[in-house]
Amino acid sequence: MFSVLDIAKRTYYRYRNSEDKDYYDYLLIKEIFEESKNTYGYRRVCEGLLVKYGVIFNHKKVARIMQKYNLKPEYIKRIRPNNYKRIESNVKPNLIKRNFNVDSPNKVWTTDITYLIFNNKRLYYNIRFV
Repeated sequence: MFSVLDIAKRTYYRYRNSEDKDYYDYLLIKEIFEESKNTYGYRRVCEGLLVKYGVIFNHKKVARIMQKYNLKPEYIKRIRPNNYKRIESNVKPNLIKRNFNVDSPNKVWTTDITYLIFNNKRLYYNIRFV
C-alpha cells in the first residue's frame, strides 16, 4: 500500500491518528453556507459567522477552508422577462405614406439609426437622412 501511495510508513503512522485542525471551524462555516442555500462566498460567510456566533474569522482562513472542503457557491441567474414583443398601440401611424415632394426639401425629415450590440456596447452602423 505504501509503495502505491508513494509515501513512507513513518509518514502514514504519524498522520493516521492526527486530527484536522480546521474541522471544527469547517462545521461552523458549513452551517452558515448551507443556511444560505449554498450561495454565500467567503466574505458573506465571515459576516454570517460574526452575526450568528459572534466569532471573528480571517477571510483568508475562511476562503482556505471553503476551498479545502470544496464549498463552492452556486450563483442564481435571474430570469428577466422578455418585453421585446411588438405592441400595436406603440406603433406610430405612417404620416408620410411615401409621398416625397422634391420641390421643397425641408418638408419631411426622417432618420434611420441602425445599431448592433457588440461586447455589451452599442455600435452605430449607419445613419441616413432622407
